Amino acid sequence: MSTLEEKLITDTALLVDKIKSHPESNTMKKVFQKGPPKDKGYMWGLRDPDYWTENEKIAINIMHKWVLEKGWESSGYSIMFRSIEKQLLSEN
Repeated sequence: MSTLEEKLITDTALLVDKIKSHPESNTMKKVFQKGPPKDKGYMWGLRDPDYWTENEKIAINIMHKWVLEKGWESSGYSIMFRSIEKQLLSEN
């Protein structure tokens, strides 16, 4: 396993735990259940004005900050959001 794969696994677990313990946990989980707009990722989907509720936008922005703090930028951002999504959805 590469160092990047290990970082993905470690950071996903850490961020999923952070989501689960956050006061807006339910909204954050709903974001992943809803998924981004069709043909867009989470990053680009924020620009779709009618897709996300205000609470979902706030939740995404909180998670956005966490993902960037872990060093997941550009295409890594999308990879991390999809990894979190996969982990949370597999637990339901």
